[in-house]
Order: sequence, then C-alpha cells, then structure tokens
Amino acid sequence: MIYVFGDSYACPNYIMNKNDEYMWTKKLEKKFKVINFALSGTGPHYSFKKFYEMMSKKMFDSDDLIIFIISGNDRIDFKFENPQHITCIGWNQNKKIPYVDSNAQDSVKDYFNLLYSEISFYFMTNEKEIEMSVYKNIGLLFLLSKLLKIKTIVFYTSENLLYNFNSLNDEKFYIYDKSLSNISGEEIFDYDGESIFNDFRHNHLSKQNHIIFYENLLKILSNDYNNLSNFEKNIFSIDQFNHKTEHRKFIYE
Repeated sequence: MIYVFGDSYACPNYIMNKNDEYMWTKKLEKKFKVINFALSGTGPHYSFKKFYEMMSKKMFDSDDLIIFIISGNDRIDFKFENPQHITCIGWNQNKKIPYVDSNAQDSVKDYFNLLYSEISFYFMTNEKEIEMSVYKNIGLLFLLSKLLKIKTIVFYTSENLLYNFNSLNDEKFYIYDKSLSNISGEEIFDYDGESIFNDFRHNHLSKQNHIIFYENLLKILSNDYNNLSNFEKNIFSIDQFNHKTEHRKFIYE
C-alpha cells in the first residue's frame, strides 16, 4: 500500500477535468494501491495528525510506501469547520501579529476575529517551533523509516532549507533536494518569484512535469537515485495564466 500525505501538490482533486489522467497521483493509482490523505490548502500540522492516527492504529506495514509532502510550516490546523481554509490565517513575523487574508470567506474572518487573542498567543508561544518544525518533521520521518522499516519519500514545498539532507538518503529514505514551489515557479520563464496569478495547472505542475514526477517516483522506489530526470523549465509565460478561467491562486505559500 502507498500512503500519500500533503497539500495541493498531491491533492487528487486539485483542479480536475476529463484530461487529468497524466497527473502523477492518477498514474500512481493505476499501478499501485494508494490511499491519498493530501488536501489542498493544508499544512504539515494537518498532515501529521493523519499520520499519527495511522501510527497509533499500527496501520503501516514494512511493505508499505509513504510519500510525504511537507508544506508551509505556518499552516496551522486550527479547529475550524474546513481545514482547507486555514491558510487564510497566518502570522506576520515582522509585526508579530496574526492576520487573515482579505479574500478569506466571511466564516473564516468571523472565526479569526472571535479567537484573535488565542490565535495570537499560539503563534507567539510557538513561533520558533513553527519556524524550525520542517527540520523536526524531516528528522521524524527519517527516524520512523528506520524504526518501522518503511520506505519513505519526502518532498518539501516553500522552505529554503539551511542544510542539505542528501546524506540521509538510503534504501529506506529519500528526500528530494529541491522545493516543489521552485519547480512550479521555474515552469514560468517570466515569473518574478513574487507575483500572484491564476494557476490553472493540476497540482501546480505542467503535464510534462507530472510525468517526470511519476517516473522519478518509480526510480526512487527501486533505489535508482542517480538517474532521476530534471524537471522541465520555461514552459509557460505568466500571460498564459491570466487568460485562463479555471484557476487557483499562486504563488504557493
């Protein structure tokens, strides 16, 4: 069994239509038995709750595979009716205050205003823990791959990591050394790294890179780490995104 944890980079229904069969999640499901817990808009706080639940029930087996996408650390899974909306609530590190996006749903704004002091207290108390949690998360997944003897493949999204984790790679653990958000951004030749635009791509990736993603996964599964294909760059211009009607916003944060 393959278990997938993550956000919109792995969410199976993130922008779907009848031409979505090239998505790496769909191709994976055709070849293997897959349970996909990924949900767009969520972060590691949400994903690890699902992961811990599986651990507590001893659902993992040594023949299983875990694919874990570690997304933005500040995506806290506050007790809200829809976990996909929590990314509208964040933390301004410079001003040391929480914020809610202006385009958030009214229910999210009401939730934010009602619990402002509690949300602020949480972020202030856990600021450094949140900042460093990507390293703890990688370390935990590496440790459990050894203790549970489960092949674990890790990707990360928007973090600029301080360390190179390639030395951890072995027959039971692999971490890809480039962020998925950088791969998404490099598909657009005139992207400045900051602009917000309407993203029509399935899981923020082109068809070409979905195929490469899937083929690389198969290589990683067979421990063929030295022959992974590079992701393609300079596929779109930003103008192509602004003229599409089916979309989600990007940049990925």
